[in-house]
Amino acid sequence: MLLPALLFFAPALFAQDAIDKLDMEAQNALNQNDYATAIADWNRVVKLAPDDSAAWYNLGMAHAGNSQPDEAIADFSEDIRLNPDDADAYWQRALVFLRAKLQSDEAAKDEAARMRYAGFIIADCKETIRLDAKAGHDHQRTDELLVMFDGQNTETALAYWNGVIAKDPKDSFALANRAQSLGYKSAQENMRGIAQADKDRDAALTDYTEALRLDPKNIDLLERRGRFYRGMGQLDKAAADHAEAVRLMFAGEGEITVEWARQKAADAQRTNDFVLE
Repeated sequence: MLLPALLFFAPALFAQDAIDKLDMEAQNALNQNDYATAIADWNRVVKLAPDDSAAWYNLGMAHAGNSQPDEAIADFSEDIRLNPDDADAYWQRALVFLRAKLQSDEAAKDEAARMRYAGFIIADCKETIRLDAKAGHDHQRTDELLVMFDGQNTETALAYWNGVIAKDPKDSFALANRAQSLGYKSAQENMRGIAQADKDRDAALTDYTEALRLDPKNIDLLERRGRFYRGMGQLDKAAADHAEAVRLMFAGEGEITVEWARQKAADAQRTNDFVLE
């Protein structure tokens, strides 16, 4: 009676052994930047186990490392289809759109393509923020990605945020990010001695203030406006924003709760990458 059962399960066991071996070889290859081997091995894995979302994610990482953005986007999208709560896949897909597609010749020549890719980036950022918050993590990595989007692609970012705000003037997320873009634009203009710098700086402050009027307990917004005031030399206003952010955080009233703060401190202890200003 045992022999038929063993014969039934044996192919599955052998297949899993093959998958595990291929996965290990692919990981080792990826660690050595041998993207071709990693891609070949993970392609074999997804053929053996097409529902293995982690394999699709890893294949996406290998394709991204090998400067194959279209393939990487397809891989991350398949991972997301299989595992919709994979925040890492959304974030990595946004990075590929930002670093490759938004910088492509197509985007350089076609404004519609730029806006389309910008929309993909922001949609993935929002989903990453939602899933990271659900898991009790901060949104530092998404903030850093948005800094790259708003700061390194200022004109594209401004055009995108202007379009979003034209449709919904009460979108505090868009207002805050347009403020960030305007801040970068103002800094660049100031370095070149362009008179528009002061107007763009004031417009950025107006956007931050409107975003906070719409979302007054958003600690991230308070800290961002506080840093902006500090950059302008308005230290009293900067201190007031930072103080309100701290009050909300420890009162558990803001977007970032005391539990979130504890989680961030725990994360920092593990990664040693958090600096409290």
